[in-house]
Amino acid sequence: MPLLLKAALIWLGLVLVAGLNGVLRESLLVPRLGLRAALVVSGLLLSGAIFALTLLWLPHLAPLTAARCWAIGAFWVGLTLALELAVARITRGRARLGFTALGQIRAGNLMVVVLLMTLAAPYLAARLLGLI
Repeated sequence: MPLLLKAALIWLGLVLVAGLNGVLRESLLVPRLGLRAALVVSGLLLSGAIFALTLLWLPHLAPLTAARCWAIGAFWVGLTLALELAVARITRGRARLGFTALGQIRAGNLMVVVLLMTLAAPYLAARLLGLI
């Protein structure tokens, strides 16, 4: 199976986890912690989940180099941003996912942190696992 297809399948798993994280945030965290704290906790949980899943699935993308790891991370970020654009377009801006949140760190939204983790996770995981 080609590398990009494998990487895209892993990204779909990350999207599923992000969706579950959103359900957890809205159903459990917001009512108990309030919106701002829930956004922070949710962002940290999602970043941790992205890294953990990358650790689990990255060996399936071997052989790896540092450049290939950064390319995979950039591919995942690109797919994420394309999904955000598609959802915004389909819903005519009614569904606000990550783009509107990018500048809202002071409000507790860690979307920028999540995107940075998505970018760096393949490289960091490969280093930790000794794959590069």
